[in-house]
Amino acid sequence: MAADVLARSDTGAYRHIVTTDVGDRPERGPANRIILPTPRGLSVRRALLNLASMDPGEGLQSHAIPESAVERLRAGDDAGFLRERKKYLVAGEQDFILAQGLVLADTTVGEPEIDTE
Repeated sequence: MAADVLARSDTGAYRHIVTTDVGDRPERGPANRIILPTPRGLSVRRALLNLASMDPGEGLQSHAIPESAVERLRAGDDAGFLRERKKYLVAGEQDFILAQGLVLADTTVGEPEIDTE
């Protein structure tokens, strides 16, 4: 299904979860993007909260959203949601890099560029 959405939509398939400005532009990064088709009139945010309520405690692992981020989303803490999801995505990326036998970048040099629109 995701492949079909990507084929038909290109970058439009990546939808924003948080649609408000939360300061310092974190809403432009990958932590705020998801491939999740919804019916007309249903926001991605509401769809995620609906999915999370169907399986409490599991978060939305299949969408790389940990329970700690779901809790922030439920509380209306958009910046906290993005912060928690970003931490989760970064940790997953670092685990992948290490599993490939590669070395993580030197953190004293600065923060790596983040993908933006």
